[in-house]
Formats: sequence, structure tokens, C-alpha cells
Amino acid sequence: MKKSIFYLFQILSIGFMLVPVMAIGGTLTSQFNVQASLAGTCVLRTVDINFGTINIEPGQGSVAVNGNGTVWVTCTNGTPFRVGLSVGNMPDGTMRQMQIDGGERIYIPYQLYMDAAHTLYWGPTSPDLVTGVGTGVEGGRSVEATAFIPASAVLGNYRDVIVATLEY
Repeated sequence: MKKSIFYLFQILSIGFMLVPVMAIGGTLTSQFNVQASLAGTCVLRTVDINFGTINIEPGQGSVAVNGNGTVWVTCTNGTPFRVGLSVGNMPDGTMRQMQIDGGERIYIPYQLYMDAAHTLYWGPTSPDLVTGVGTGVEGGRSVEATAFIPASAVLGNYRDVIVATLEY
């Protein structure tokens, strides 16, 4: 029986050594991260170009008529963007064309520009794009246009559709 008590005492001693000792009181610390990711977003809106009613006088010859519209862009502050304008539905090379209503193959050529001097072509691909960086505030960019009315133009209403594409 003495051996049994001795072995029991040894087993209990080893068991107490395996039990973690808990401290009472003290201070423990841990840290954690706080983070956020902001994604840039943009909004695009446009204002039509209307050359209005154009009076062609007999014997006048070809006439160039100017007009303008606007592309409005709003992007999150710091977001780079670029805006391209398609060549329309009936392009002839890089020249855009308005088609007479009714589907006949009668056209009036026109062009769109980035500047008031009508020297910087505004197109669908680089380098003919308007670029910028968002400020969080809507900004307008004028679309300058010239229609080239030939002396042989047929009376009627002409139109085309341009798609403005905003990439950011």
C-alpha cells in the first residue's frame, strides 16, 4: 500500500506540472488592423450638337457651319480618365457624316474637335482622346463641330449618332 500511495503521489505531482498556471491581475495587449480601399468611379453625360436650320443661297457654294455640344464627366477625386468619340454611323474614312432622314444615301460631312480653333480632331482612340484626372466635381468639355455643307446639298433633315466612351 505504501508503494501505491507513493505512485499516486508521483502521478499527481506530474499532473500538477502539466496544468498551466494562471496569473491573477496584469495587462495583456493585442493589435488589429483597420483598412479601407477606395475605388474610383465616374459618371458621363452629354449634350447634343444641333447645327440648326441652314439657309443655302443659290450660287453660294459650299458652306462651313459651326456648332458645339458638351461632354460632362464626374470622377472620384484622383481618378484618371479618358473620353473618346465614335466616328458615327456613316463615316467616310475619318470624316463623320450625317445622313438624310428616310435612309437615302445622301450625306453631309462634319467633324468634331477638342478645341475652339477646330484643329484637334476628337476621335475614338489615342491620341485623339480627351484625358484628365477626376476632382470629384462635374467638369464640362466642349465638343466643337463643323458641318461642311456642299453646294449640291439636298434639302432635308440630317442626323448621325455619336457614342461617347469614358474609360477610367
